[in-house]
This record gives sequence, structure tokens and C-alpha cells, in this order.
Amino acid sequence: EASLDGWDLTGSTCGNGSDFSLAPGQTVTCVFTNTQRGSIVIEKQTIPSATSQSFVFAPSWAPTFTQGTGVWRTYSMLQPGLLYSVTEVPAPGWDLSAATCGDGTNFTLNPGQTVTCIFTNTQRGQIIVQKNTLPKGSSQLFAFTPSYGNGFNLTDGGSNTSSWLLPGTYSVTEAPLTGWDLTGSTCGNGSDFSLAPGQTVTCVFTNTQRGQIVVQKLTSPSGSPLAFDFNASWTTTYFTLTDGQTTSSEPLPMGVYTVSETNIPSGWELDQGTTSCSNGNSVNSINIQPAEIITCTFHNVAIPMIHIDKQIATSSSGPWMDHLDNVWVGTSLWYRFIITNTGAAPLDNVTVTDPMLAQWLGYAADYIFCSVPGTLAPGASFTCPAVGPVRATYTAGSQSTNTATVRGCFETRCTTDTDTAWYSSQYWAFTPGFWKNNTYQSKNGHDAWQYTNYTITQLLSDVFVVAFNNGCLTEGPRTGGSFADMTLLDALSFLGGPGNNGAKEILLRTGVASLLNASFQEKMNGGTTVNGIVYYPYTSAQLITMIDTALCGTRTDMLSLAAELDGYNNGLHLIDWSWDPSTPLSMDISRSTNIPV
Repeated sequence: EASLDGWDLTGSTCGNGSDFSLAPGQTVTCVFTNTQRGSIVIEKQTIPSATSQSFVFAPSWAPTFTQGTGVWRTYSMLQPGLLYSVTEVPAPGWDLSAATCGDGTNFTLNPGQTVTCIFTNTQRGQIIVQKNTLPKGSSQLFAFTPSYGNGFNLTDGGSNTSSWLLPGTYSVTEAPLTGWDLTGSTCGNGSDFSLAPGQTVTCVFTNTQRGQIVVQKLTSPSGSPLAFDFNASWTTTYFTLTDGQTTSSEPLPMGVYTVSETNIPSGWELDQGTTSCSNGNSVNSINIQPAEIITCTFHNVAIPMIHIDKQIATSSSGPWMDHLDNVWVGTSLWYRFIITNTGAAPLDNVTVTDPMLAQWLGYAADYIFCSVPGTLAPGASFTCPAVGPVRATYTAGSQSTNTATVRGCFETRCTTDTDTAWYSSQYWAFTPGFWKNNTYQSKNGHDAWQYTNYTITQLLSDVFVVAFNNGCLTEGPRTGGSFADMTLLDALSFLGGPGNNGAKEILLRTGVASLLNASFQEKMNGGTTVNGIVYYPYTSAQLITMIDTALCGTRTDMLSLAAELDGYNNGLHLIDWSWDPSTPLSMDISRSTNIPV
């Protein structure tokens, strides 16, 4: 039998090409038995299918070879009936997950059979744990516990790569660390995640370091024992600080915080210009970054406060009062100032000015009456030397008031305070009735006119010349007669009445009394105003001019002047009748006899 590829002559009853005898009549049956050879196909599959990995196979009938995934190798013309085996050499990171012929297991190849051996390999995966910190570059160690192996530690920028792992479910847990927050984890922290065949899972753990806020207290002046209250958004507990003290928050996560001072003690204020945080933020909006330590300084400044007590007396040694009632015009007066530092700040350059008092004494308005030597400590007082004397003068409205101002400074901040002292004055002035009832003709024998430059027989026309010359006094009083025939003494009995004529009577009665009062001062004291001391509001010459003008005016003009002069004519009605009218009185009225001081 001719040979045929793939077949083997496995039997021949007549032999194959061998001679055999055929006997007469014999039928010889030659049976040729052929056995077909077999084939073995080796096929490579992988999970995942896309891989460049090559695998090494060792067949029992052929040399070792290398084959990639998706590729198969066919061995033909293999003799059936024999035992065959194929062994795959293990590849790192891969598991033989299926082998249709077994791995290295003997199998029989039957005649004509094609045995396909499929080797399926599943790739293992890996888990990479990476550590990131904010801020970067921290040397802090972070502890990790994986579900697939032993624990490990990492610092910023470090990583840990697992061994090859079977596909499945895994977890990685980072241990908490004081002062740090886990702000990112791509795999979760302690949560299960799946690892697919051939997959590399990278778990990035990001930790942010907490920051801290330090609150610092400063006072000006330094060393204040006062406690200042604070309220911070990172705590529910109020805290207090004194000068130079600090307090620190617990570690704080990133965010915006606030801190404020509450119930600032009286006499203190928060200096907004120097109260701030070291990162430039306001204390009302502190933006804290990772690992940042921010110092917020609260600077409280004592408010400079000062008080002045101005006092008045009739002697440089007192007794001192806030005011004096009914001081005789011309009385010597003294003033003094008591200065007290009522704040918490020491005061420098403490001075006292009193423009009106300076004017009375002939100084410039900004004259400094008192300068406190050195520094006036908180709570301390200083009494300035007495200032004077000044003479009591007449003041319209009956009170003479002047105001002192004290000024003191702490650093660049200054403060002032004012206080007044006043006196009401009294002077010698007498009513029309007094002058009418005290002449040389009076029964009491008291002649007040002798202390003036006028006589009871002097005519009105001799005094108020302008009014008469201008025809303003052509009438007469209601009691009859002519103004031109009336004396100064007659005028003191005028009754007044309606119309202009009645107003003239009223003005002449009051005006003559005022004229006598002014003349009294001019004769006995040398003038109504002597050396700046006012003994009567107007001189006799001023009065004559004022009365002449009003007599030629309206009824309103006359009544208005009469009302003013009437107020001036109600001084004290005291005269020592032993006075010599030819001898002027002492300038200091308080030394005169029978005159109460």
C-alpha cells in the first residue's frame, strides 16, 4: 500500500508488499488497516485580553516555545494512542485560571483526533497607596492598614505598591492623626473597592494640616491689670486676657474665623489701626490656611480723661467755692484750679488756660495759668497755685462767669475738660425814691446828693440840653407845668402815663436816678470805671446822651431804656452818712465802714 501523509498502516493480513501464495480456488482477502494520526492545538487566552505578556509552554512531544495571547499553535501528524502533556511555565502576576487539557496532565490522542488545549491566564492587579499633604513637604508619618497585607507608614510624596493581588474586593484605612484632617481619598477611607484583572488601583490619601490662631493682648499704657473679654468663633467658651497674655486655639481646619473683644472696660478703646492679624487679615475675617499659625493682636488704648474743678474765693487762701453770691463790685477775687486724671492713662503736658481771666489780668487769651510738672498719673490730682487778684465788676445779668480749660495728652491723644466759676455782683445804686427822700431838705437830715455832682435845684433843661434844643421836651408833666421849669428833684416824682408824654416822665424819673448813681461813683470813687473796675454800668455823660436820644425817639425807645436803667438802679441802699463828700472813698470798697462784704 502506498504511504499516505497522516496515516499509518497499522495492519495488513497479506503483508505490505510481501509475497503470499494463492492456492487453486482459494480466495485470499488482504485487509489493510490504516490508523490516522492526530493533532494537538495549543491556544493562549488572557484576562484581560489586551496584553503584551508572552507565556512559555513545554509540550512533551516538542521543544519549549513562547506564545502571546490570542495566538494558537498546531502540532499535526502526531501518533495516536500515546500519552501527551503540555505544561505552561508560570508568569509573574498571572494565574492559570483555566486549561482544557490540564496543566502538565497526561492525555491520550486518539486516531484522527484534534485535541485543542486552551490555556487561559488571568492577570493579577496591584494597589498603589500615595500620600499627599497640605502643606507640601511634611515629614509627618501617616499609618495605613490595608486589607491585603501588612500595615505601612508614609510621608508626603511617598507611596506603597502592593504585591500582585487576585482580583477582588479590598480596602485601605488611614489612622486618624491629631492636627490633621483627611481631606481627600480616591478609594475612600476603609471603604471596599474592587480590583479588576490586570488593574492597578491608585489610592491617593490627602491630609491637610490644621492651623492655629493665637490671640495676643496689648495695652497702652503697658502693664494694665484689667482683664479684657473675648469671643471667638472657634469656641463656645469666652476667655479673658490681660496685657501681655496670649491664648491659642486648638488646631483648626481651613476656613474663615472671627474673634472680637466684648464689654471693653470703661475708659478704654480698641485701637483699630494697630489691631490686626499677622497674615494681614482683619480680626473679623481670619482666613486660616494649612499649618498656618496666625497671631491676632488686640491693642487697647486707655482713653485720656481729665477733670478740672475751678474755684473762686475772696482770699488767696480761701475758703474756696464754686461760685460767690452778691460780691461787692471792686472786691478782690482769687481763682484756683484742681486737676484730676480720671482715666487710666498717664497724662503729660497738662496745662490750664482761661481766656476771660487772662483778659482781666491783662494777659494774652492763650496765657497758661498752670502747668502740671512731669506726668499726672491715673487717679492723681494737682492743685494749681491761686491766681489773682481780680476786682469784681458789674456784669449785666447779675453773674460774671468765666471758663477754664485743662488739656492733657497721652502719647498722641489729647483730652480737655472745662469748668466755670461765677460770681454775682452788687454795687451802690439807689432808686428814684431814695434820691427823692434823702436831700438836705429831708427830715432825717441825710443828704445823699452831697455825694454827687448835682443839686436838687438844677433844672432838667440844664442837663438834657440836646433834648430841649431839639424840641423834644416842649410839653409838661401830667401834673401840670413845663418840663423846662422842672428840676432834677421834680423829675423823681413824675408819675408817667400813656402816650409819648407819659413815657418821657417814666424815662426822666428813672434816668435822673441813674444819673445821680453814676455821679455818686464818679465823685466818691473817681469814676464809674476805675482801673478796669466797673462801679456803675454807664458814666453820667453816657447817660445824658442816651436819655437825650431816647426822649426824641418813640415811646418804645423811651420805655426800653427806662426798663434797662431801672434794673441798674436797684443796687444796695447803704451809705455811711459820716463820709466826707470832699474825700473820695478807698478803691477797695470792702474796707469802707458799714458796708457788708
